[in-house]
Amino acid sequence: MKKQIGILAHISSLPNDYDIGTLGHESYRFIDILSKNNINIWQILPINPTEKDHSPYSSVCSFAGNLSFIDFEDFLENNLISKEELDNLKRKEDTSFESEESLEYKKSLLRKIFTKTTLDEDFQNFTEKNKFWLEDYALFLSLQEKLNEKLFYNWPIDIAKKELSNPIIKELLEEENELNYHKFTQYIFFKQYMKLKNYANSKGVKIFGDLPIYVSKNSSDVWGDQDIFLLDSDMQPKLKAGVPPDYFSEDGQAWGNPVYDWENNKTNVLSWWIQRIKYSLELFDLVRIDHFRGLESFWVIPKDDETAINGWWEKCYGDELFQKLKEELGEDLPIIAEDLGEITPEVIALRDKYKLPGMKILAFAYDGNENNPYLPKNCEENSISYIGTHDNNTLIGWKNEILNRDDKEEINRILSALNINSMDEFENALINTLIETKSKISIISIQDILLHDENYRMNIPGVAQGNWTYRMNMDELNEDMIKIKREKI
Repeated sequence: MKKQIGILAHISSLPNDYDIGTLGHESYRFIDILSKNNINIWQILPINPTEKDHSPYSSVCSFAGNLSFIDFEDFLENNLISKEELDNLKRKEDTSFESEESLEYKKSLLRKIFTKTTLDEDFQNFTEKNKFWLEDYALFLSLQEKLNEKLFYNWPIDIAKKELSNPIIKELLEEENELNYHKFTQYIFFKQYMKLKNYANSKGVKIFGDLPIYVSKNSSDVWGDQDIFLLDSDMQPKLKAGVPPDYFSEDGQAWGNPVYDWENNKTNVLSWWIQRIKYSLELFDLVRIDHFRGLESFWVIPKDDETAINGWWEKCYGDELFQKLKEELGEDLPIIAEDLGEITPEVIALRDKYKLPGMKILAFAYDGNENNPYLPKNCEENSISYIGTHDNNTLIGWKNEILNRDDKEEINRILSALNINSMDEFENALINTLIETKSKISIISIQDILLHDENYRMNIPGVAQGNWTYRMNMDELNEDMIKIKREKI
C-alpha cells in the first residue's frame, strides 16, 4: 500500500481578511497547495458550531455546521449583499478569534439573505434528508431566542422536557418562518461545504473529519433525544463524562458532558450512534472517533466533583455498534480510533477486531522504553502516525521543552534514537522519521510544517481559556509552503 501523507489544519486556522478561516477561496487555495505537493489528506477538526470558548469539541449541535465558516464573498457575487456589508465583516484589529459582535453581524446578514431567497426544491430536499436532526436544531435555536435564555435546562420545565403541547412550541411549529431561517443557514453551510469537499476529492485530496464522542449538555442533541442520555429531573447530567488522570492532567479532566444511557436504553443509543457515523461518512472520507476508548468503557464522574479523580469505569457496547456498522457499511470501515490515554487490552481488542487504525504519537515515544508503542519501530502498518495532535505542543515547542529541562540523559537518548548529532537537527529528523514509519498514513500539523513554536499550539487540555485561536498569516499560505519544508528532509 502506498504511503499517504496528510496535513492537520482546521478550517478556522486558514488566513483571510476576516476573523476566521472560511469555506471560501483560502480553502480552495489550500487544497491546490496540498494537491501540488502530493499531499493526499486534509485533516480538520469538528465543523460544528462552537460555544464561547471556541472549542470545536463543544457544540450546540453535533450534526450542524459552523456558521462562522460560511463564505460571504459568495453572496456578493450573487448580489445578495453589498460590498459595504462585506467590508464590514473584515478584521478590524489583529485578533486571533472571531468576536461575538462579528458572529452576530454574520447572522444579521444571513437573515437578510434569507428574506431575499426563494426556498426552492434544493432547499426542500436538504431539509427532508436532514430532518432527523434539523427539526430539533431549528426549534432549539428558535426557543433560545424566544425565551431569551441560551441554556435549555433553565427553560420552563415543560419546554425543557420538549412537551410539544406547550403553547410557545406550538406557535413556533405553526408559524415556521423562524424555523426555516435556521434551516436555511444550515442549507447554505452544507451547500458550500460539499462543493469544497467535491473539489478536494477532484484534486486527489481526502477530507479527514473528527467526531467528538460526547455532545454538549446544552445542545439540541440532548434536548431532542433526552432518553438516550443519563439526565436527572432538572435535565442536568446525573453523572458527567471525562477522563482519569493521565499525561495531560494529574487531576484528570472533568468535561461535564452527559454520558449515554447505555444500560437502560441501549437500542436507541446504538441507533443514534449508527445514524451519526453514517451521516459523518457522507461529509468526510475518513472519520476519527475522538476518545475511542469510551466506546469500550467510559469514565464517569460524580456530577458535583470539579476534578475527575473520583470517577470510575462503566462498560459500553462498542462491539455491538461496530458489528452493526460493518453489516451496513461493509468490512473496511473508514474510521480511525483515537486510542490515546489509558488504553486496556479490551480497547485494543475492540479496535483490532474491526481493523480500525489506531494513532501513534512520536511526542510520546522517547521515554527510554524499547517497548513503547509509539516508537517508530513499533508502529503497525494499520495506524496513523503523528508528531503530535491538536492537543500536543508544536514540534518546536516540544523541542524547547526538552532543552529547558536540560536533562542531558534525555537529550542524548533522543539524539541517539533519531541518529542525529545535535538538537539543531531535531525538526527535520522528526518529520523524516514520521514519514518513514510503517504507518499507512502520516499526518503533520500545519504549525510543524511552518515551524511555529509553543505560542502557536491549538489546545492545552485541561486549560479552559486561550485555546482554538491559531491563525496562519496571509503570507504563509503560498505555493511553496509545504514543498520547501519537505525538500529539507
